[in-house]
Amino acid sequence: MSTLPFTSALQRLHRLGWQPGATMHDDWWQHLGLAEWRDKYHRYPACRQAIDRVIVARRGFPRAPLPACLDSRQNALLAAEPRIDSLIIALGVIALDCADHLLVKQYRAHLVGGIGERACTQLLAVHRGWRSSARVALPERLIETATVAAVHWWQRDADACIVATILASRLPPLVDAGADVRAAMIEPANTPNERTFAAFPYPAPPQTPAAGSAADKLLKLARFF
Repeated sequence: MSTLPFTSALQRLHRLGWQPGATMHDDWWQHLGLAEWRDKYHRYPACRQAIDRVIVARRGFPRAPLPACLDSRQNALLAAEPRIDSLIIALGVIALDCADHLLVKQYRAHLVGGIGERACTQLLAVHRGWRSSARVALPERLIETATVAAVHWWQRDADACIVATILASRLPPLVDAGADVRAAMIEPANTPNERTFAAFPYPAPPQTPAAGSAADKLLKLARFF
């Protein structure tokens, strides 16, 4: 009886899923009501397993065993994970769909700080369309606005792929303005997840949702950047 190899990609997926405290975006600590445990997690290895269990429960995923093998797309997503911070900014620029963010000096200067000059140039060529003329009001808010637009897009499609769902913890938490995270923490039956928290403190995403899968677009960006 053959045994499937536990590849480095699978190891990474399982760490991201079951040991999220080491890698999740810093905003998740506050978002899950665990801000006071962040320093203890990093300073005291003996505490990590217990804290990770609380994170998984409050975060709401994974809810089942993770896969024992990955397809080529899932492997590619995990290969892109070390660069997800810059790739998600680029994805958000595409979601905003305004070429001026790459062409106008004041905007481009801020993007260069987040993704680099070469990526800015390539992004203009990789994405076709640029249908919107609406710029972010303040150039210095471009990166955070692009990030939240990308996270909205990512979360829209994440349920279709367990790897995309797990990678959501590497992004800032996306939240619903109508929910109260404190109440969710008090009542164990109300297990929170990435769709049931209070509003993420950044500008709203574009009214017209981006077309196609966010994960597929990110993989395309990863091939060029």
